[in-house]
Amino acid sequence: AYTLKSSVALSDSVVISYVSGCGTQWVPLTTFNGSNFYSTTNYRDNFIPQENEWATTEVSLTSLTQLPALRIRFEVYSKGGNSFYLD
Repeated sequence: AYTLKSSVALSDSVVISYVSGCGTQWVPLTTFNGSNFYSTTNYRDNFIPQENEWATTEVSLTSLTQLPALRIRFEVYSKGGNSFYLD
């Protein structure tokens, strides 16, 4: 769950990436920012999501199922935006 502080605020972003085996080169899988990132347009400071302000987003990992020792990473980049919640 995420929202902007105001309609003119800069959007934060989340990058989901992966690495397999003993690798050290993380490969970006997808990025969420702007309108594909926030789960509500009820903009406010100190965001704590209400029950109806959560969103479900699916990221397919089908192409990664044969990789050994798969690790997934979530990187959150802040531009002075709001709190981000992952459940």
